[in-house]
Amino acid sequence: MVSTRSAHPGRLTTLFQSAYDAGLVLVEVDADRRFIGLQPRQILHHARSFRADVASVWLPVRSRFGGPLSERDRQVLIDSAVDAAAPLVVRLPRNEIGRLTRTTVTNLTDSLQQIVPPTTRVTVAVPTAWLVGGRPHLVQLTALRRICEEWDIDIALDLTGPIDPQWEAEAAVLRIGSRLRIVRIAALPVTANSTDSQARLTDRALIPALESGSLASVSLSPPIRPLLSARESVLVKTITALADAVVARSRRVISPTLFDEYSEQRAKREV
Repeated sequence: MVSTRSAHPGRLTTLFQSAYDAGLVLVEVDADRRFIGLQPRQILHHARSFRADVASVWLPVRSRFGGPLSERDRQVLIDSAVDAAAPLVVRLPRNEIGRLTRTTVTNLTDSLQQIVPPTTRVTVAVPTAWLVGGRPHLVQLTALRRICEEWDIDIALDLTGPIDPQWEAEAAVLRIGSRLRIVRIAALPVTANSTDSQARLTDRALIPALESGSLASVSLSPPIRPLLSARESVLVKTITALADAVVARSRRVISPTLFDEYSEQRAKREV
């Protein structure tokens, strides 16, 4: 699926058209990191226009990006996730790094779990600010997994921001275990000897996540520069390359059927 995380208000059509041309028919609606002036209803309208199914909805915990989210808009987003039986995702707060407690998690998830059916999975997202090297980080992830097991919550791993080069990607994914359901990525290595440290760390996390068999989806959120995004052909190429890289890894480490829907859509576009 493709994420609206980096979408600019005037570039939604380009993003959705590019995703469609690349064979992606699922959309991650991100109301958490949206740009100022980009309203959730705009995103959902474009999704319907391009016949893209909602695969997950990220809700803002605090109104730091994109301006305040009205209760009405919040309910529209929740309803869209419920209608699509898609996960509702809330981000773990940056100021809780290093001191995760049960209350940290349940304060984010309790109110949602009370109003959505079991088919709409409530999910907490671990942002890259949490991903640091060292044993204390791994202990925190183990604690998070246990809390989520106790309260029946899923986990998303957001790898779209700067990542500490010392982060132990494989160990972190193993600590999260079967609770890991979504991985959001911005880049993967172009070559085997790529020097892009974030892309390589992303790859090291994605492979064991795919191998685990519990991963439900991979969300693609390539950086969209305002001027570059006006060129649809460039964006199509970027999204297609990233999607193809994920598909290649999925076929290598697990089953050839995981991304069959994507492959079928690509084949239709190429006829």
